[in-house]
Amino acid sequence: MFRKVTKWVAEATRSEDDRLSEFLDGLDDPIARQVEWSALVSGGANFRTHRLKVVSPVRAEFRLAFGAMLFCWIFFVIGLVAIGFGVASLTGALSKGPPWWFIFPFGLVFGGVGAGMWWAMSRPRVFDMQDLWYWRGKRPLDREAVERCEDSAPLDLVHAIQIIRERVSGNESSYNSYEINLVLHDGRRVNVVDHGNLKHIRKDAQAIADLIGVPVWDATA
Repeated sequence: MFRKVTKWVAEATRSEDDRLSEFLDGLDDPIARQVEWSALVSGGANFRTHRLKVVSPVRAEFRLAFGAMLFCWIFFVIGLVAIGFGVASLTGALSKGPPWWFIFPFGLVFGGVGAGMWWAMSRPRVFDMQDLWYWRGKRPLDREAVERCEDSAPLDLVHAIQIIRERVSGNESSYNSYEINLVLHDGRRVNVVDHGNLKHIRKDAQAIADLIGVPVWDATA
């Protein structure tokens, strides 16, 4: 019992740098030491935002998860309701009650935020082994476009799949968000997804690694 407690205390008091150094020693890969191990995209979410769908043996896509859809729709619907009350108040359709016109701008803000989040998170994130491309959003026209875009990468240049953790702190709460990044042979990273469900992050990262034929570097283990 005493040994277990001592081991737990030693583990808890180790710095993040010590843990990362030990992790990199275990990888024994020079590229792993060139790569940044801090968050590539700041922020994230405390719930699952995307799910991986294997469309065919040569194609997989990240699609919006139900929780993210619901989150976006809540903002959008609240915005529409507020806009509706505001318009009804301005046109005189609401003859009784408080002057609802003042919530019209808030409705525009909520509705715009919901629509903007939907557009940003629902952009396709595609792994195509036939063309050996990964892209987010509109499909690139050629390989040169893939290499130039920060959200795209040639799959034959992917060296590993990186999983890292970021502690996100807000005004009243904090949570962990986890990134899946593609690591290229030159050490450059391309972000794929970033959300709070580690179980699915690991599962999806392994599926991508199996599809491409590269290892997973899981710094959260």
